[in-house]
Amino acid sequence: MITFWERHPHEFQREAIARLLMMTCSPYHPTALLLVQSTGGGKSMVPMTFGSVSRGVTLIIENTLSLSADQVSKFRFSSSKYGPIKAYQLDSIKCHGDVIKLRKFIMELESDTNISIFIFTSPEILLRPSWISMIQKIIETKLLRLVCIDEAHQFVSFGSSFRPEFGDLRDALFKHLIIRDGNHFIENSVVPVGGCCLLKVPLLFMTATITNDLLKYLQRFVGVRLFPQNYLWAGREYMKRRCVKIDLHVTNSPMRFIHNELVNTLSSDLIKKSIVYTNTAKEAESIQEKIDILIDQESIFEGDTILIKGDLESDMKRVNAERFTEEVYNPDEILENNDFYPRVLIATSSCIGAGLDSSAVYSVLRIGFPTSLINMIQEMGRCGRGRTNDGSSPTDLFSLCIKLNDYVYLQERLFTHVTEEEITNKSRIINFYEQRNKQANDINEVLRLIFGKPQCWHALLEHHCSNPMEPPTIHPTMCGGACPHCLNTRRQYIMKVRKDGLKSFLLSTFLGTSSNDKFPSYVLNELRHFPRVGRVIYNRPKSISPPDTRYLESTILQLLASQILNLKVNDNDGKERLVLNFRVDDSMPCYMIDSYWEHV
Repeated sequence: MITFWERHPHEFQREAIARLLMMTCSPYHPTALLLVQSTGGGKSMVPMTFGSVSRGVTLIIENTLSLSADQVSKFRFSSSKYGPIKAYQLDSIKCHGDVIKLRKFIMELESDTNISIFIFTSPEILLRPSWISMIQKIIETKLLRLVCIDEAHQFVSFGSSFRPEFGDLRDALFKHLIIRDGNHFIENSVVPVGGCCLLKVPLLFMTATITNDLLKYLQRFVGVRLFPQNYLWAGREYMKRRCVKIDLHVTNSPMRFIHNELVNTLSSDLIKKSIVYTNTAKEAESIQEKIDILIDQESIFEGDTILIKGDLESDMKRVNAERFTEEVYNPDEILENNDFYPRVLIATSSCIGAGLDSSAVYSVLRIGFPTSLINMIQEMGRCGRGRTNDGSSPTDLFSLCIKLNDYVYLQERLFTHVTEEEITNKSRIINFYEQRNKQANDINEVLRLIFGKPQCWHALLEHHCSNPMEPPTIHPTMCGGACPHCLNTRRQYIMKVRKDGLKSFLLSTFLGTSSNDKFPSYVLNELRHFPRVGRVIYNRPKSISPPDTRYLESTILQLLASQILNLKVNDNDGKERLVLNFRVDDSMPCYMIDSYWEHV
């Protein structure tokens, strides 16, 4: 690593590279290795160093074009002391003649070549006949040295919804890596590597976020079982992101918070940058327009905005990401020459939540509910890179701006625009209903984090993504001052409610009545016009009118998080009524021990 990349290896890099190298020794026994390390911890150096010394071809499958482009650029600075090093990004090769030329060059190499070749590719490009046939050929000629899956958790996140190419790789690539041993190999099953079957080539999975459920689904996608002795991770302390302060705002007007936080971040240093995430392209375009106006009006900071959304061409996504992440050494010179100088990225594409690497990002603003805790952790990981993780003095900011309609939109999206083909598609590795239930549960996990019983957010996130081979910490350490709970800022959006008043509202609104049309907007309106709502529910003796809308919305979201209310998103549901059981103590705010809908 020192010779090739001028990097001093971390302990996990020493172990991972040594394990991969030993798989190529006699007796030849390749297997699968799972590398779980924090964002920015140096995972990419493992396949790059291994491939540099093992010669031959190293295949690295990336979901994020910006990340693979960034990795390819690193090879310009690598040493060729022990043999030539070449790197190619298949997505960027557009000319048919260049495809033929590269195929011919690689397929004519001998298995004992002294050239190290790195191939970076997205799943959909790799599946093209010209490339997948080349990879299958060099597996058989023993020229392929390693297959690496970067951001492996995205196989599960995207593979069963809008990125079916991940699932197609099982038959096109992964099953060709497995050595069939008599009757032990079973089609469409998970093969226990290291048991009855061997691999022809070492298989490396890398990610910063993994759970037991994600690991289970990942193994189904690839068709290979990973054993605990082949997990490598940094440990709980190393995985913390406590240098990132988490803020929450329940608001229907997020631009006020965006304005304040962009001014605070960008005006303090010309190098600093920010990322804004949102769930829809329409909202992203609106936010970009408003931020452009803000930048023009404010003289305290300079720069441009850049947009990456789902319907952009892949090449444009890659170019925009490269522009945003490129290092800036003299911003004043850029400003004087009127060069394009992006300091704010607005993104809707979920894949931008991983692999977008820039140490200049000091704040991330999330507008709308994250679609899962995993995505939330990944988006937090875009900032706080290389800075202290002890939480004593947070240097970076992750700000979450949500409203009731954000939650409703995500839940309803799961039940709309669904075709019969999607439901009945037998080639899906995860069936439609299983996937939809998983996505709905992912959204509700975020809801419970925000509006459930008060706990340290950092501790809960670390608990959620603990090492899959060890039980999670029973009593994780609180961050002390980097989340809404530890900063005691929950009172800014959660107002205590009176148990009797809330019970009266729920019983008069729901009990014994049909749940038809009881959408959150309806419930919010009923709450707003409930008689003496300020006094009866929120214990405000001097107030007749209801409190601020954010407190009303927060109350509905609390009820949804506690499953006291269920969101009705399917018009085919039958008539139902709400049954409530209240806890006997007078704890504040009020929680119910049991509630459920029952069919009339």
